[in-house]
Amino acid sequence: MVDLLQVIFYLICIGVMCLVGNVMYESKKLLKRQQDQVERQIKKLQSDNKE
Repeated sequence: MVDLLQVIFYLICIGVMCLVGNVMYESKKLLKRQQDQVERQIKKLQSDNKE
């Protein structure tokens, strides 16, 4: 009985770690996308300013 509870506990821990890793990966991807977008806007403003 204890072994079964331990296995269930470890499976839940592994699932939570996978979710946390996935959230961190997605937020990093989102931050990179936002950074690229801001850089494009800055370049556009600079080119508009030169004209």
